[in-house]
Amino acid sequence: TRRGCAGDRDYHTFSTESYKVRSGWIREMSGLARSGLENDIFWGHNDGKVNSIFAVRLGTDETRRNYAHRHQLGDVITRAHLPSKVERQTDWEDIDNGLCPDDTGRSCLWIADTGDNSKRRNRPRIHVVVEPDLDMKHHSAGSGEFYDIHICKEDLWTFQFEFEYEEDGAWIEGGSFDIEAMVVSPDGDKVWMFEKRQHWEKNIHGWPRVFESDNIREALQDAGKDRFIQIKLREITKIPRACEKAPEAWEWLSKP
Repeated sequence: TRRGCAGDRDYHTFSTESYKVRSGWIREMSGLARSGLENDIFWGHNDGKVNSIFAVRLGTDETRRNYAHRHQLGDVITRAHLPSKVERQTDWEDIDNGLCPDDTGRSCLWIADTGDNSKRRNRPRIHVVVEPDLDMKHHSAGSGEFYDIHICKEDLWTFQFEFEYEEDGAWIEGGSFDIEAMVVSPDGDKVWMFEKRQHWEKNIHGWPRVFESDNIREALQDAGKDRFIQIKLREITKIPRACEKAPEAWEWLSKP
């Protein structure tokens, strides 16, 4: 809480707005990322075994006049299907926006296929797709409807990560972690992944780990024409639980 945990650290509240996504196709939105192309568009996806992302119109009533069909806040504009080679038997958890890793300057959507509640997956994946251009004046865009598009395989990269983490002073390669949050650097050369601890784990009171990737652009350049790239993901800190002291973690988290 603010009173009990702020201590000598600054605590700043922030304003929020609530939106209702107006589509039965999105039942459990697990990730949400702002578009790099449209001001009022956010991309999201369902939790779990999926293969599609949705463009949702969020913003203010003042911007509604820009759209031909008077989209309501929370309207789904389009559903984008990833190539069929992206397997469905996985667990999508988060999505973010950043530049594409191929140095073209295009906007890309980064999808974290990293969920692992049972701790059986030792190599999480991120699917990176070129952000589709939307037709905001499409006759099926908004007003309770949306239109479908298909992302071609030439606009997809898949990065598979191997963990490296610290345990009792020793560094270990491999392992399985339930990653349910991800951040991509704006220039698309690194990602950070955040572990979630389950209530049934033996070490539930341990601090969740934060992992940082090797340079993604360099890995892509080394891979040549290959669009399935393997890369390291190294633990860089642990996130302290509320009111616990961990100077090294707070120092890292406070970096710009």
